Amino acid sequence: MEQDFLDSMRQIIKEEISPLEEKLDKNTEAIFSLETRVDENTEAISSIETKVDENTEAISSIETKVDENTEAISAIGIKVDENTEAISAIGIKVDENTEAISAIGIKVDENTEAISAIGIKVDENTGGLNSVRLQLEENTLILKGLEENKDYRNNQMDKLINDVAEIQGSIKHLEESFNNHSHEVKTEIGKVKVS
Repeated sequence: MEQDFLDSMRQIIKEEISPLEEKLDKNTEAIFSLETRVDENTEAISSIETKVDENTEAISSIETKVDENTEAISAIGIKVDENTEAISAIGIKVDENTEAISAIGIKVDENTEAISAIGIKVDENTGGLNSVRLQLEENTLILKGLEENKDYRNNQMDKLINDVAEIQGSIKHLEESFNNHSHEVKTEIGKVKVS
């Protein structure tokens, strides 16, 4: 009689445990599926981190190029300043020659005989002025070339600034996507819900 009672209790317990075991198996499968998704997300995050590192290196390279261009532009500015000083010195010499010519004109008015000698000196000064004029034209061409080079450098700098802005936008977008990425997991007996 006791044996019958024990057997019937075992049967009841077995019938009660069997559905729980099935639910436990389903929960184990759901947990394994979640672990797989977590692993996939971890790999995706690692890939994003690699791309961010690559973008950081690219930005560093661009910053180096910008610094090099800044140094080159500064060197051009120094050369332009030197040419400006040289042109200013030439202007002073031209002013001095103009004053000398004016003095010669006064002497011509005072003494007719001195006009011939002064005329020769005027011719010599004219030759010097022609030489100065040629030098001024050459310096003007150099300055125009420097201005064109400066415009080219400015265009290159604008392009670099646009490229950096695009990269920064891409990084910001990646950061926002990464920061806003989330999963909510709810587990109920017999049901698994992933959102």
